[in-house]
Parts: sequence; structure tokens; C-alpha cells
Amino acid sequence: MLLSLTGPVGVFRYQRGRLTFDKLKVAVEEINEIIAHKYRLLAKPMSKLWGPELAQYQQFKAQATKEVKGSPFFCAADVKGLKSLKV
Repeated sequence: MLLSLTGPVGVFRYQRGRLTFDKLKVAVEEINEIIAHKYRLLAKPMSKLWGPELAQYQQFKAQATKEVKGSPFFCAADVKGLKSLKV
């Protein structure tokens, strides 16, 4: 989806009224927070992780495939339940 001052391109007409730049900005900020949390956790040494953090660390490591190695990424499970993404 491309964003411009006239509105999002590639979005159905009935969705344009619901989709505002403010909503998109909030969604992007939340996704950035998710990515930052993920990589802060992955930067910790494994010896300092325990319980739920260790389980989350192992899940994130399992999600990292050759295609996304070295690039920030997130998946549908990471953004599931975000209020800002419900249009």
C-alpha cells in the first residue's frame, strides 16, 4: 500500500473512510515497538533469559529463516491483537 497526501493508494473505497493517517501512524509505531522489543530480547545473552523470556527467545529464533536473516522482521503472531490494526 502506498501512502500519499490524497490518501492511501490500493485501498478499497469503503475502507478509505475508516483508514486515516493518524490510525496508520499509531499502527506503525506499535509495529516498531514490537520489532524493538524482539531485537532487545534477541540481543540478550541466553544465560540471562529464563521462563517466558527464554520461551519467547526460542520462538523468535525459530522464526528467523534464511530469507529474513539480518533484516528486522515480524510475523502475524507478533501483531495479533493490536487495537490499532483493527479497522
